Amino acid sequence: MSQPDNAPRDPNVYHSPPKNIDELRELVSRIHTGEERLSLGTRTFRTLAQLIDTPRQAAVFSISELAASHGINASTLTRLAKRLGYSGFSEFQGVFRRHVASGDDFYSERAGKLLADSPVSTVDRTTLAEIADDEAANVAAMVENLDSAQLAHTARALASARAIRIQGLRHLYSIACLMSYGLGMIRDDVAVLGTAGHGVAHSMAQMQKGDLLIALGHAPYTRMTVDACVLASRYDLRIIAITDSFASPLAGPAETVLITPAGGRFFGNSTAACVILVETLLTMTAAELGQGAVDALKKRERVIDELGIALSTR
Repeated sequence: MSQPDNAPRDPNVYHSPPKNIDELRELVSRIHTGEERLSLGTRTFRTLAQLIDTPRQAAVFSISELAASHGINASTLTRLAKRLGYSGFSEFQGVFRRHVASGDDFYSERAGKLLADSPVSTVDRTTLAEIADDEAANVAAMVENLDSAQLAHTARALASARAIRIQGLRHLYSIACLMSYGLGMIRDDVAVLGTAGHGVAHSMAQMQKGDLLIALGHAPYTRMTVDACVLASRYDLRIIAITDSFASPLAGPAETVLITPAGGRFFGNSTAACVILVETLLTMTAAELGQGAVDALKKRERVIDELGIALSTR
């Protein structure tokens, strides 16, 4: 018999088992920020995040093999599954098996869902308003979960690092370019990782211990960005991850993780929250640099004027 709606909920059991990897990843994010007060324990929480990072392994390993690979008992995985609201480990593992079976259908699947949920003939509101609502929700969630100390720490790192490289591929390449261009206006030695066709290896070989790598990535994550973070950690570079979940494979090696939700009706990952975060960080970094930023901008303005690049508005 199900409990009445007003019955107290067991804090050790999640009320509704996540249906897919995205919902599991979102749950991990809410647990990490304290928004969801599900009691898992540090080691079990870390195991859950690792399972999400390696869905193929979670899908094909037996419970004993999976437990051994994570250095835990099989009973821990059973308890984890039940705390997430599943009937047992088999139902929990089914989430990973369905994810793996779906292959690389992230974008087409989302587009198909959009058409199924909102056929043109039945839409009451305009697509513009719906997408705007989605982006507003993403931005609001980002603002709620980021704190001023986190942002200030990141701005100081962006102002003080000897060299900065920014890695973002596919839909986030444009954001990486935006961040690189903005930082390059106010300080030296900033570039997109692997720019000008030289490749990631060429760029990373020029970095020194303590230099800063900004890694941008949303699910489905790009292997090159994940590999760059792993290598950067091995070379003692500082890493700041701008990603969509604390279960993201970019989060593990990073000293700072900034979450930019990317859900919505758009068939790709929504980027409005990411753009606003980057603009915020650029503004805070300029304030951190102070007169140095002003001088850098004045120098740029002189060069633009001498080359006649900008159309005069006077």
